[in-house]
Amino acid sequence: MARTIVREIGGFSLSVTVPEFPAGLWLDPRFEQFAQQGLDQDPDIQLTAHFGSMPDLIGVDSRLLFDADGVWRLYHVGGGLAIVIPGAQDTPYSVALLQSDLRQGQIFVRHVDDGTPAVDPLLFPLTEVLMVCLLSQFDGLMVHACGIADGGKGYLFAGKSTNGKSTMAGLWRDQARILSDERIIIRRRNGRFWIFGTPWHGELNLFSPHGVPLEKLFILEHGRANRAVPEEPGLGLSELLARSYLPFWDADWMGQVLGFARDLVADIPPRTLAFVPNQEIVEFVRDL
Repeated sequence: MARTIVREIGGFSLSVTVPEFPAGLWLDPRFEQFAQQGLDQDPDIQLTAHFGSMPDLIGVDSRLLFDADGVWRLYHVGGGLAIVIPGAQDTPYSVALLQSDLRQGQIFVRHVDDGTPAVDPLLFPLTEVLMVCLLSQFDGLMVHACGIADGGKGYLFAGKSTNGKSTMAGLWRDQARILSDERIIIRRRNGRFWIFGTPWHGELNLFSPHGVPLEKLFILEHGRANRAVPEEPGLGLSELLARSYLPFWDADWMGQVLGFARDLVADIPPRTLAFVPNQEIVEFVRDL
């Protein structure tokens, strides 16, 4: 029996229709908070998922665009794109074949009917790669960051590994809503920048599907005292991009993302935030 799953991530509604729903299909529990029961209009992205053998989608009419160290690969296939997730012996485990506008596509997931459950067709990292592509075309950016929703105000703490994103989330967890301690989506809505949580959390398993207008933007670093220093515009842009997920494979998409990021730092100038990991940082940020 066919079944359709609808999820919303970063303001994008995404439906996956499974014509032959496998028995015991395992759905990633991280997506439960992002599920939608109904929509007033058609989803932004409509996908169909198939389980079984893999079609030969990567052939003579394909061109490799990007290889993320074998974790995933992106191909130009015909007039669209293919996201390939390698499996055992580098054979594809799943393939998402997308139309050029990214609005429709098909997902193929390798599955042998041997009693083991089929897995979520949107399993990481496929959805994350799809989201980077979507944001590149539709006025947005995904950042390696912790995001906080504090009484209707959004704070974004961008950081590389070990810079303190999860530490910051832990200090706020009893004070505000944690959107994510690892990946945050930024989009522009009606002239304002918004931040949204994602299902791809970090160490603390803290995340939320909610969005909130962005009020303050920080570049995280550890320090001996709480200190916020405004960045020069060019340096602030560079620091933000160094912590962002960028479409290196497409010059036009990169141009759109760079334009979006320039507008963002012009509207909400970033500050380098050195902090001591205790509760004082909460009021320090609120008072800035």
